[in-house]
Amino acid sequence: MALTKNQIRDLRKMAQALKGQVQVGKSGITEGTLVNLNESLKAHELVKITVLKNATDNTKEVAQALAQATGADIVQVIGRQIVLFKRNPDNPVIQLAAI
Repeated sequence: MALTKNQIRDLRKMAQALKGQVQVGKSGITEGTLVNLNESLKAHELVKITVLKNATDNTKEVAQALAQATGADIVQVIGRQIVLFKRNPDNPVIQLAAI
């Protein structure tokens, strides 16, 4: 699902109030990280991920890998924070502006 600029803007506004729900540490992206992220995306649709300082991977590369592994869209990457969005087809939580 490709997000429009207006939709991304709205999601960024919503993400400001979020706290990091998932963390990526020095072990990188593990199976447990992906399971936790998928559960969070299914429940909340919009998830903030924190890449810890001891992580050796580049934050943008981590964002790409997580988005690809989960099928989510990258909303933003700022510093060590990543925000991903994935629509829950069964029970949508967030109403986005029409395209």
